Amino acid sequence: MPHISPSARRILHCEETGRTLNRYSDIRNSRCKQTLPIDRARDADRPTDDDKARTGWTILVVDDNADITISLKLLLESFGHRVHCAYEGRAALRAARKYAPDVVVLDIGLPSLDGIEVARRLRSEFPNRKPLLIAATGYAEMSDHGRSLRENFDFHLVKPIDIARLQEIIATHV
Repeated sequence: MPHISPSARRILHCEETGRTLNRYSDIRNSRCKQTLPIDRARDADRPTDDDKARTGWTILVVDDNADITISLKLLLESFGHRVHCAYEGRAALRAARKYAPDVVVLDIGLPSLDGIEVARRLRSEFPNRKPLLIAATGYAEMSDHGRSLRENFDFHLVKPIDIARLQEIIATHV
């Protein structure tokens, strides 16, 4: 079982209420409610089974912050993707071997192996199957962006992640 921070263990519950995903947590004696928008304006825009066959990708989300990982997992699943999570570098490699993801959303600052090393190993271990590698990081300088692209990442997104941009990247590049 992956290591989950004490704050993540205190998540009370998540609920989907049509247009939003509400996540409630109890951290350090204070209650917190996070509301995330879910774009489901019209039933006509919902994917059909045929659309899901084309768009329901296997995604691996890797971040040592369990709150970020769980929130992103729930959002991506609400869009029809199969999502697996890892919380550190070595676990990310094990999960990639097990689930053969189409997309990996990968934090750069990870324990055990950083995201740059995980990306290198994913590229070398899967030379015939190249998952889309998306850096999702707090490193926002242009030099950080350039480094991640030089180091095997296909895209560099800065936290907090723009979900619409992430969806666009997945839809157009997988």
